[in-house]
Amino acid sequence: MKALIIYTSITKNTEQVAYTFGSMFESFGIDVTYAKVLPKYKGGEIPEYYPEDYDFLCIGCPRSEERRVG
Repeated sequence: MKALIIYTSITKNTEQVAYTFGSMFESFGIDVTYAKVLPKYKGGEIPEYYPEDYDFLCIGCPRSEERRVG
C-alpha cells in the first residue's frame, strides 16, 4: 500500500504534522511519499502526482486566521 502526503508549511507546524502522519502510515508498513508545495512567490509548482496511484491521500495546509477589531 502507498500513501501520498501533500503539504505546504510556513512555520513548519504543518510539516511536522505531515511527518507525524507519515510515521503512523510507515508503522503499518505503508510506503509514504511526501510532496512539499512551495508558494508561487518562492518558485513553487504543484508536483505531478497521480492520486489514483495511491491508497491514501493526505493534504495539509497552514491555517489562516483573520482577526477583527471592534
